Amino acid sequence: MLNVFLLTYFTKKLDLVIIEKNSSITDKYNDYLQSIFKNVKNYDSQEEFLIDLNENNFDILLLDNEVIDIESTFLFIKEIHKINPLIKIILFSKYVDYHILIKCFKYNVTGFMSFNSNEQDLKDFLKISVRRLLLNNSHKFNENKNKFDVIDCLNFLKEEEAKLNLVNHFKGIAIIRTAQILEFDEQIIKMKADNTQLRTMKKDNQVVISSIHLGVEILTTTQFVDLEKDEIHLKYNNLIDSYVHHRKTPRVDPKKGSNVIIELNKKLIKIDIVNISINHVLCLSKDLIPDLKIHSNVKISINCNINQKNSNNLNYIIKTTAFVKEIYSTADGEKILLRFKLNKQDYEILDSYISFRIKEIIMELKDITY
Repeated sequence: MLNVFLLTYFTKKLDLVIIEKNSSITDKYNDYLQSIFKNVKNYDSQEEFLIDLNENNFDILLLDNEVIDIESTFLFIKEIHKINPLIKIILFSKYVDYHILIKCFKYNVTGFMSFNSNEQDLKDFLKISVRRLLLNNSHKFNENKNKFDVIDCLNFLKEEEAKLNLVNHFKGIAIIRTAQILEFDEQIIKMKADNTQLRTMKKDNQVVISSIHLGVEILTTTQFVDLEKDEIHLKYNNLIDSYVHHRKTPRVDPKKGSNVIIELNKKLIKIDIVNISINHVLCLSKDLIPDLKIHSNVKISINCNINQKNSNNLNYIIKTTAFVKEIYSTADGEKILLRFKLNKQDYEILDSYISFRIKEIIMELKDITY
């Protein structure tokens, strides 16, 4: 659980709002709350709060419930989450029974403070709120309003000694091993990692730090690998955009010489394949292709050197129409991501090839790591 100092580190970036009619919360906790939050705002009207909620990016709400009619309270909480699904709510009530606690769970209430709760109970619920805010930090709802960055997540993960995985790819095959954060600064994360996994990494490879504990993934690149100490130095971007998403379909690196031929303005342009999945192919062109436009459709021929073991033809060529999803410049050349949809026969042939290629790469991987 977060210690007091780290809790304050996070809450100093957050806005707290209190709804109460008789000052029961502020009379007891005002000095403490004012000392740890960036801003504290008070309301005595639920209606006024709902009006302001559209214009304010509140993070945590302390809601005092004086009425016995618990249905109206939870309908109000439901309205709050319609406007801001990420706000964390701690409910204060002198009425305690099983049905209220069940409704707290049902309506996604973060904490419940009864008449005999104390400051430590409040701290514990604030810690849970911070954890959940970090978890939701890359949510689309909060776009351009993020109050936490990657350093905040790293502070949390290191302090909590959370379970972390390092994820890298060897020719498209995902390798996942547990790892531990040793230290970090604003540019580099130093980690203890699995020696077998480290042997599959090179400088400037992409590596993802994945936390099941917190629910975040951080994209990094390798800067240095020490096989003797089982340590790796990873460079990261402190912007929230460095969070990454899971690939929905496996991608593999085909054998050398695999290429895509694009038919463009009655010309045939051959480019190398970096990796391929069942519906995408990432290509690399050493030269700029000015006539190729993003979000356009082009006819392509995919040559992955598929032999007669995977199809009825030697060196089977897959022909289809592709959507130019992305074009971006790199140090190696222009990378082009093409998305396509295949007919049943070509789908089965490419799917079989990808499975076959995965087995080949796994054998290569065994030679490296054992």
